[in-house]
Amino acid sequence: DYLKGTQTREKNELLSRQFGIEYNSLPLIFRMGSSVFRSKEAVAVEEGGVSGKQLEGEVVVDHCNIIEHAFWEEHPHIFSYS
Repeated sequence: DYLKGTQTREKNELLSRQFGIEYNSLPLIFRMGSSVFRSKEAVAVEEGGVSGKQLEGEVVVDHCNIIEHAFWEEHPHIFSYS
């Protein structure tokens, strides 16, 4: 209950004063957490004499701000159903 109702600035001051931790200088993993998603990119394929593109991807662990529009512009496939 100690932190209930406190603002971000107050929490950062508390971290600094009590523990000597400067929040803004912490690595992103501790400030943003971890997001796990599959990256996708179009890869040229040829099957049965027909060429085309297929989406391929790999699992990515990223420490980023998923609230920002830039994240969703870079990864629009996350909410697609294909």
